[in-house]
Amino acid sequence: MGTSVSHPSPRTPGWNAVAASYSTEAIAVQRVAQELWRAAASQPEASLTADLGHPLVSKLGEIAISVNDRMEAVQAGRRLVAAAGETSLAIDIAHRALSLSFTKAGDRSQSFAQALFAQAANYLVSRDLAGFVGRTGRIHNVSEAIALKAALADLAAATVRTVPLSSSVFRDASSWRAYVHAVVARLVGSAPNA
Repeated sequence: MGTSVSHPSPRTPGWNAVAASYSTEAIAVQRVAQELWRAAASQPEASLTADLGHPLVSKLGEIAISVNDRMEAVQAGRRLVAAAGETSLAIDIAHRALSLSFTKAGDRSQSFAQALFAQAANYLVSRDLAGFVGRTGRIHNVSEAIALKAALADLAAATVRTVPLSSSVFRDASSWRAYVHAVVARLVGSAPNA
């Protein structure tokens, strides 16, 4: 039986700003999201935002748009990751996004990208949010924590929709990295929304 280890966010000025935003409802949810992504993007080591640009993530996105059956796509993703012999948090999140991209009708490339950033937001929020339940003015109970987490994931997905995406982006590693960079720039608020 395995165990799960929770790794809290590092104690840096960026993550301290996120913690402060969890403590008061005077800070708008949009600002909480911005602080969350700023802290994540400024992490010098183990940067999830940089890792989302990994070529295996784009290849999982390519599977999402090229395979029409969810189970077949998930299995193809597993084979790809196993053959590459690499694993990371970003790749795990991308594999989850691959499966989730089949839950909505429509453009699967857009669904994959939205699920990727929404799941990344879920992870970033989950590291620390539970510690604020009941001790802050924003999060009085678990239901409010769940609602905030969902709102932050929804904001990430909505931001992804503002960055143009074509299915060809998944075929080229540098194009994928540029796309991820553009999304992160919007998430941190350094690029205007379309």
